Amino acid sequence: MKIQHKIIVSFLCVMVLFLAAGLVIGASVQQMNALEATISTDYAINAEAMKYQDGVRQLQVGESFVVQGNTAMGSQLIGEGKDGMESSRANLRSLVTDPSLLTSLDEISRLEAGVLATSEEIDRLSTSADPARQELLNRKLATLQDQVEALNLGISAFVDRTDQNLVAAIKAAKEYGSFTTTVTILSFVIALCISMAIAFFLAGRITRPIVKLTGIANKVSNGILVHTITRESDDEIGDLADSFRKMINAFKVIQSMSAVRSDEQMDEDA
Repeated sequence: MKIQHKIIVSFLCVMVLFLAAGLVIGASVQQMNALEATISTDYAINAEAMKYQDGVRQLQVGESFVVQGNTAMGSQLIGEGKDGMESSRANLRSLVTDPSLLTSLDEISRLEAGVLATSEEIDRLSTSADPARQELLNRKLATLQDQVEALNLGISAFVDRTDQNLVAAIKAAKEYGSFTTTVTILSFVIALCISMAIAFFLAGRITRPIVKLTGIANKVSNGILVHTITRESDDEIGDLADSFRKMINAFKVIQSMSAVRSDEQMDEDA
């Protein structure tokens, strides 16, 4: 293999390492993006659940105002509370995908229906001429209080479950972030070590034969032709060693021919 090819193969080995690390990091980043979306969704769910509870409280306070005779303020609060509850419920429906959370949301909707039904009964009784109206209103207000507490308890349990999902997602995101950082650092360190090892290996494979051949060339220049040159590789260095061997053999032939001619000349002179 030529030196150029060895360098290219070594470079490709380092590139494969970086590619593998890049694939692992890319998968981790995709998972982190998915977790980030989950975290954002859970935050949005919690915010809508809190708005839901605010709407329930507004409706309850509005009914208290209606019973006390402040119909204008009470009606306004009741309307705002109903709108807030309806909006939050619809938003939660669009945000929630977990089947268990959807089941919890169905139960919350059922409790909300009871609250709205009691609220309508209070509104009807507040304009009634029934002599027992106040007693009935007090009972309905107590019923409404119990229903609101049950509804808020259901919403709180719903929020607790999303909080658990949120905590788990944040923990997983941190773990993936730490894993990604570790893989990135290790890939750079390993690639650096491999690059240095390859560099030292190739440098040795190139410089050692050249130093050896240079020493032989210096001795040949001084007339020392007794050397053993072996081809240690199939690259350009090996070709150079063959050239040196052929050159030394040629020098030996020339030296032998010169010695023969010298002997013949001496014989003729004698």
